[in-house]
Amino acid sequence: MSAGVINKNLSWEETNQYDVGLDISLLDYRFKVNLDYYYRYTKGQLNRITLPGNTQYLNFQWQNGMAISNQGIELELIADIFRETAVQWRMKFNLSRNWNRFEKSADGFDFNSQIIGRPLHQLMVFKTDGFYNSMDEVPKYYTANKEVQLIYDNDTRMVYLPGARKLVDLNGDRGFINEIRWKNLDLNIFFNYSIGRHALKIYDDFSLKPDASSVPLFADVTKLNAWSSAASTQAAYPKPQNYGLHYQYSGLFDCDIEKVHFLRLKQLTLGYNLEEEIVRKIGISSARFFVTAENLFLLTNYSGIDPEIYSGIDKEVYPRPRVFSLSANLNF
Repeated sequence: MSAGVINKNLSWEETNQYDVGLDISLLDYRFKVNLDYYYRYTKGQLNRITLPGNTQYLNFQWQNGMAISNQGIELELIADIFRETAVQWRMKFNLSRNWNRFEKSADGFDFNSQIIGRPLHQLMVFKTDGFYNSMDEVPKYYTANKEVQLIYDNDTRMVYLPGARKLVDLNGDRGFINEIRWKNLDLNIFFNYSIGRHALKIYDDFSLKPDASSVPLFADVTKLNAWSSAASTQAAYPKPQNYGLHYQYSGLFDCDIEKVHFLRLKQLTLGYNLEEEIVRKIGISSARFFVTAENLFLLTNYSGIDPEIYSGIDKEVYPRPRVFSLSANLNF
């Protein structure tokens, strides 16, 4: 991080937070409910401010100018379904939701892609309205010399052609756990899920870019539904042609945003605790053997490779591997 013009008033950021909680136990503590609400306001975060003119070839300064807020709820449900029987079964379910907001900047203006009063790290894309089917549909305007100029991207030679996207002129992880015990056996089942998270899938568009080099192909070209003519009413991709339009295969369009739901069996562990008599005979205090399987199955509506996308943008996320392991814990 460049230092910029020295600022002797720099200080640590400050955070104010309050929490409200509710704990409920029912039926002799068989069912428990834990509900928490929190609000956190952080001010004095570093903000790189552009200064007028130059001071010793430096035109910016770091200031304690930004503030953000976070608030959310966390819910945990615990049920001892079988508690006083040979088979013991405890189930845990948790749910969480967080809202954040960019509150202020040092100069009162939006900072980079953060907009004051709006959530942090929003997905910013172009709004589309299908594809241009002919040159007659491509918008034109007149230059100062009364010459007709087609709309273009960066360079007047990079005009929009039939098959290009038509741009509109606008001027949660959660989970639940099952713990089952019977004699010396124990079974732990952990599911994680997400409902309604938005994901921007761009890896397929980017890999199909006609002038891309050394990029893995993340789409089945035999099933590719790209624009080919005015009859391509259900096209999902622009026409494969190198027309110099930088954003046509960027994936940064509203049609590439998906509302994602998924349910995954994240981890399943089956364990066995060795009998105390056997443990004493071999001279140790305890022994436990267990086998663990991860990512056994996935249910999702997502069309991409893996729905667990923490940044919100699916660039080149490879699917999580299915892992099996055999372990032992020996205490001497």
